[in-house]
Amino acid sequence: MRPLPDEADGEATPVASASASATAPGKPKASAPVPACASKAPASPDEIAVYRYTPEGGFHGLIVKHGHWGCPGPGGAAHFETVGEETYLPIAEDAKITALTPIVASTVSKPITVHELSEWLIAHPDKGLVFHYNVGKSGAIETLGQEEYTV
Repeated sequence: MRPLPDEADGEATPVASASASATAPGKPKASAPVPACASKAPASPDEIAVYRYTPEGGFHGLIVKHGHWGCPGPGGAAHFETVGEETYLPIAEDAKITALTPIVASTVSKPITVHELSEWLIAHPDKGLVFHYNVGKSGAIETLGQEEYTV
């Protein structure tokens, strides 16, 4: 901005230059970099939103959606944005699972069994709780840990 004399009192008044006036206040110029969270990141390779349990073909399975972490909301917390269709992921009978509220009454991760998880998912379908996971050589989930955030 450059000061120009004010005709009424001769004082200098700041005036936006022509290039700055082309952009609305508070908005980045076209050449400004876009914040990283504004673009759609690819789906996380190890995080899913879990919606339901299914005993598909006699095996334990989870109905999930893949996704990624979005931009922080008004409270500063990021949220998990799902992408694509629901898919099926088998989970091993002896999978190492940790959960917290609302599955268990704790804000600290507690170990639970596949049976405890499946019972909770049957009673509370479509909650979209976010978990990080690892798949073993068998193609089934071997570790599953609940994150603090939901979809």
